[in-house]
Amino acid sequence: MKYLCSLLLAATIVLTACASSNLDIAQHGEEMSAVQLFSQHQTFEHNHAAYEVSTAEVNALRQVTKPITIVSLFGTWCHDSEREVPRLVKLITRANNPKITLKLIAVNIKKQAPAKYHLKYTPTFIVFNDNQQEIGRIVERPKNNIATDIINML
Repeated sequence: MKYLCSLLLAATIVLTACASSNLDIAQHGEEMSAVQLFSQHQTFEHNHAAYEVSTAEVNALRQVTKPITIVSLFGTWCHDSEREVPRLVKLITRANNPKITLKLIAVNIKKQAPAKYHLKYTPTFIVFNDNQQEIGRIVERPKNNIATDIINML
């Protein structure tokens, strides 16, 4: 009986871990600032504060010379987003490169985003060139690290 209760508790935690407490996100995602994200979602803010960016990653992004836009599609209910989005924000902020624009778009639990993004998993970071053509994406987690993956796309 004790085993069954533990199993039910674990199943409940797993099933509710990705449940959204913010179901009012617009049907196709809500663009928000980092300030809004961190003020409304403590885990994101905590992970942002705790993350130590590498000088090498920051320097790599400072070397970007052509304009790019990074669209971050994420769920406030998603543990991968809670880990990766604060890292991306901190990295872009520290690089302070005017050639890099970051857009944060929170999606609902159904992962509804504008069709042009072809969103399947969260988070997804899509890198666009200055002609708004997709040049690459990071899905759920980087292969190496965020900066290296972005630089490799360029």
